[in-house]
Amino acid sequence: MSLAFLETLFNAGLFILTWLVQLIIYPSFSYYQPSDLRRWHQQYMPRMSYVVLPLMLGQLALVALTCYFSPNLYSSIALFIILVLWLMTFILFVPIHRKISNQQSTQRLLKQLVQFNWIRTLLWTYLFLGSLVNLLSHSY
Repeated sequence: MSLAFLETLFNAGLFILTWLVQLIIYPSFSYYQPSDLRRWHQQYMPRMSYVVLPLMLGQLALVALTCYFSPNLYSSIALFIILVLWLMTFILFVPIHRKISNQQSTQRLLKQLVQFNWIRTLLWTYLFLGSLVNLLSHSY
């Protein structure tokens, strides 16, 4: 199994996950009463971490390995985008989720969560499509 194939698998996982989050999960937060959202969110975050963290760590590791063993333009761009995604996650999204867990959410904050997440959704979509093209172009 090649690094490119594994990278595409991890990117596919994050592609599917981010679209589910963007279109279903984050918008659904606005339907909760604040106390119910807090209660749900405190269960949601650890559960979601079990899915997201291995995917993000695997994605980062595979792209870093590709950059090291067989660097190319795509892998360099992918590594840069992944680092941007990690920064966005910790600088923008962790504080928002912390506010939700501490019952400090507002409709404005929930709207920002959805709006900011469009950037991550598009970047993870690019990574999946780019890795798929990269995989297919090197398969023939």
